[in-house]
Amino acid sequence: MTLLITLIIAAITYGTPLLFGTLGEILTEKSGNLNLGVEGIMFMGGALGLGGVYYYEKLSSSPNGFVAILVGIFFAFLAGAIASLIFSFLTITLRANQNVTGLALSIFGTGVGQFTGEYMRVHQGGYVALSNHLKEFFSKSIFPQGLQNIPVAGKLLFSHSLFFYLALVLAEIWCMMNLTHWALPVVGITAVVCVLNIREVLSMLDTLIGKFLKKRKN
Repeated sequence: MTLLITLIIAAITYGTPLLFGTLGEILTEKSGNLNLGVEGIMFMGGALGLGGVYYYEKLSSSPNGFVAILVGIFFAFLAGAIASLIFSFLTITLRANQNVTGLALSIFGTGVGQFTGEYMRVHQGGYVALSNHLKEFFSKSIFPQGLQNIPVAGKLLFSHSLFFYLALVLAEIWCMMNLTHWALPVVGITAVVCVLNIREVLSMLDTLIGKFLKKRKN
C-alpha cells in the first residue's frame, strides 16, 4: 500500500506541469491553431522561472517565499509569451506551416532552456539550485498538517503543492466552459475568431469605415 501511495503521489507531482501544458494547448486549438512546440515552451518557462527565482534569492537579503513564487511565475509566463509570440508571428503573419513551426519551436525552446541553465552554471561556478527555505514554499501543501496526517487520504488528497490544486481549478473551469451551457457566448465568440483571421477583420473594418465616411459626405 505504501508503494502504491508513493507512486500515485509521484505521478501527481510530475503530471501537474503536463496538465498546465495540456490546458494551454487545448485553449490554443480552440483558437484554430495547432502548436506542437508546447514542450519547448515549457522548457523555456522552467529555465527562466528558475533563473528569476535564483537571482531574486541571491540579490535579496531576506527572500520571501510568496514573492519568490510570483517571480518564478512571472518569468515563466514571460518566456511562454515570447515563445508564443514567435509562433504567432511565423504562423499567422508569415503563414508558415503550423506543424513544422511547432516542432522547430520545441527544439528551439529546449535549446534556449539548456543554454540558460548552462549559462547560470558557468556564471555561478557550479550547480544552480534554490535554498531549502524557498524550495519548501514551492512544494509545501496549502492544507493544515492535521488533514495531511489522515491515513491514506491525507497523503493522496491534501499533501500536494499549490500548483496542483490550481491546475485542478483550471481543469474544472475548462470542463464548465466546454460541457455546460454557461459558456455558450464565449464559445460563440471563439468560433467567430477561428473563422476570421486578423487580415479579414481589418479588411471588414476598412470597408465599414469607408462606407460610413461616404454616407457622411453625401
